[in-house]
Amino acid sequence: MDFSEESSSPALAFDKDAFELTVEDVYDISYVIGRDLLKISGSGGGEEVSDLQFRIVRVLEMFEALVNRSNLCLEELRMERDNLKAELQRVLSEGAAGGEGTTVGPNQLLVDLTDPNRPRFTMQELKEVLQERNQLKAQLLVAQEELQLYKRVRVREVQSQRETSLSQRETSLSQRETSLSQRETSLSQRETSPSQRETSQSQRETSLSQRETSLSQRETSLSQRETSLSQRETSLSQRETSLSQRETSPVKRDKSSQRETSLSQRETV
Repeated sequence: MDFSEESSSPALAFDKDAFELTVEDVYDISYVIGRDLLKISGSGGGEEVSDLQFRIVRVLEMFEALVNRSNLCLEELRMERDNLKAELQRVLSEGAAGGEGTTVGPNQLLVDLTDPNRPRFTMQELKEVLQERNQLKAQLLVAQEELQLYKRVRVREVQSQRETSLSQRETSLSQRETSLSQRETSLSQRETSPSQRETSQSQRETSLSQRETSLSQRETSLSQRETSLSQRETSLSQRETSLSQRETSPVKRDKSSQRETSLSQRETV
């Protein structure tokens, strides 16, 4: 395990001697191991990492109990040492004073109130203080682990909410794009409809102009036919006048009848 990044307290507990460890060092070791396990489980460790975490916690609890007992024994030895030192000082002071002073029984302790290193707590009080401190440390470690777990869950919830919001925004944008495309299609159709109407109107106007031209041509033809008919009527009237003049003589009448017959045949043709 690489602890090059750890420059302060928690990771330094791994560098201490096993017989010099304290309960605080055990808590530091638990904190570092728990943090590393959270990193591993966050990268997809699964149930195996969870089972391993419970086993490591159990080992750390056993380790904590051993260190706590060792520290209690050490405190007891220190208190006994202090008591022996105080007893020795008392005996020496009594010997120097020529045997003057108060006699102390075998189960009694003589304490110098002016000594700054004198014992100030009983053994039971010291045990209670150490147990309370250990409980507070354990509660702090549990709270830190719960906080890390809450942060991970919260980050996942925020990520899922962001993904849901993004998917909803994408759906809304796709719907807006579809609506815009439909509007563009409708506008193009509306733009195409006036052009078609204009084309149809121009075609109708062209057809009307062609019909007017045809009518004018027919009128011209009719006028020409009327002129021709009037000319024919004039010619016929002249012929009638000529025939009436020829009727005065039989020969002329025969010739005139022949000519009329000939003219009628020609007209028929």
